[in-house]
Amino acid sequence: MTLEETLSQLREKFGKMLPPEPAAVMDGHIGLLRESGAVSQILKTGAPAPPFTVKNQNGEDVSSLDLLTRGPLVVSFTRGGWCPYCAAEVRALNDLYDQYQQAGVELVVLSPQSADRAKKQAADDKLKFNLLVDDASVWQLPIPARFVIDTSGAIRDAKADPDYRYRPDPSETLAVAKSLGLRNP
Repeated sequence: MTLEETLSQLREKFGKMLPPEPAAVMDGHIGLLRESGAVSQILKTGAPAPPFTVKNQNGEDVSSLDLLTRGPLVVSFTRGGWCPYCAAEVRALNDLYDQYQQAGVELVVLSPQSADRAKKQAADDKLKFNLLVDDASVWQLPIPARFVIDTSGAIRDAKADPDYRYRPDPSETLAVAKSLGLRNP
């Protein structure tokens, strides 16, 4: 099943479960994000990606600069494992991770969830990649986004949607990353 099929099933399931009032509030927040111009502030294709060093699910430092010495990097921002849409995306990325690696592409997922929750999610889903913890954005949820960064540190693809119920397909991201070339063996 593709990620879009999974997300579609989740939208249908939660659309039936959620009472009209809370659903209207959530849709209103998504509308406010669209109207606020928040998406226009997200880094665009061609912009330099800011370097980062953050902890992974095991408490180890992970540096984007180190990862980029080995090849293109895909960074996906999610709200956390508690979000069923985010969890579905992370599982879909994990399913394709070996293909990312074979193409010479590294992948990390970054979320504001706690280190303990990241460790649990990584163990429960048997994640093959680093699940990074951005504890600097506590009490803020990121707009789900995915970036492809080339070895020079430039963003080559940027996808973001304030509606957390929609995500780009990991195979599309892989195709973009593959077009940047293989990492050196």
